[in-house]
Amino acid sequence: EMEETQAQQQSLIKQIPETIPEQNQNEGSPNQQLLNQSDNNFALNQNYQQMSSGMGGGVINEKSNKLIKLSQSGFEDYLLQALNDSLLKKNDIKCLRFESWWIENRERNQISVIYRLDGEPHEIIIKDTKYYVKEIYSGEKKNHGQVVDCWDLYIGCKVDIFGKTTILKQCDLKTAEWNQFYGSFLTEMKNTFIEELKKYERKALDPKLTRICAGKGQ
Repeated sequence: EMEETQAQQQSLIKQIPETIPEQNQNEGSPNQQLLNQSDNNFALNQNYQQMSSGMGGGVINEKSNKLIKLSQSGFEDYLLQALNDSLLKKNDIKCLRFESWWIENRERNQISVIYRLDGEPHEIIIKDTKYYVKEIYSGEKKNHGQVVDCWDLYIGCKVDIFGKTTILKQCDLKTAEWNQFYGSFLTEMKNTFIEELKKYERKALDPKLTRICAGKGQ
């Protein structure tokens, strides 16, 4: 009986594979999972570098062998999306606060303009009276009456406060830091587009095409 039991054990041992199948071993090991994650991060990093360089090319992910094509408009959309995402992630700043004033009868009248970044109604405070407004309008001549966005507000800009053009003269520290941070971001975007445009050759239109278009306009 002992000999039969030992023989059965030996037959079972022979049926067990000597090594774990390569696919399961690779996919299940923590080291391989870490390598897989590194490959994905590498591909995403290369994708970002291509977009930030403004080349409009693509990145090949060696693991999946997929080509991600990035058009010029896609690059612009990416930057704008990144800008908006970064705005949503800055939870420490809920609003932009600007101050202004006017002198009337030798009396200084204070105006506070609070632009909410969380979608709540904006606040206008005049002589300790608070008003809630859904939108704030530009007071600049070329854009008068147009709705301003958070990117349009800075020290020295003009806004329309109940029909009166008001110059924003001061802001609090958080607003100043916010403007400085995103000002640098937008400047970098502008420089990227300028460098990209330099890669293209400018050519004058054929005078015949100009005349044809002018004729159709008449």
